[in-house]
Amino acid sequence: MSDITPEKNFPGITDEKKIGEIMQIAERLDEDEKVLTVIRQTKNPLKPGGSLITPDTIFATTKKIIIRNPSALGLRHNIESYPYEKIVDAKIEKGMFSSAIAINVPGSLFDGWIEAIPKNDAEELLKIIYERINGKKNSTSDDDPLLILKKRFAKGEITKEEYEEMKSVLE
Repeated sequence: MSDITPEKNFPGITDEKKIGEIMQIAERLDEDEKVLTVIRQTKNPLKPGGSLITPDTIFATTKKIIIRNPSALGLRHNIESYPYEKIVDAKIEKGMFSSAIAINVPGSLFDGWIEAIPKNDAEELLKIIYERINGKKNSTSDDDPLLILKKRFAKGEITKEEYEEMKSVLE
């Protein structure tokens, strides 16, 4: 956690409340992980799922989704973390005034679920989730140059020296 800094881990986020929220979960971040967005549940008790005293917060990072659920007037909190490689689907439920997000993670006791999210924030979160889960799937596809190179080396089509030289060019 000592190496987590705003400049490196959440560049572009300048809102003091969001930075304060990030600091609540900073120990859950890897040194090379960046926070892409911070979304707070609405405090409006008239909106379904809203929480006046302890709203939930969703963090989308470069590696995972983190949901922070404070309780006991904010003195305690439950933190759920969903790495993108384990997320199989996410959906948005649009209401009249706000939206809800559901994150489907097989084998998880509870799916990530948060209500009363501003509509634009929910759309942004869904976009980030799909970009990340599709990016993970595509990075191991058959058109990945490094994977093709590894296969060619394993088949004996190229020597170890050729493999190392081409690998250094790709990295």
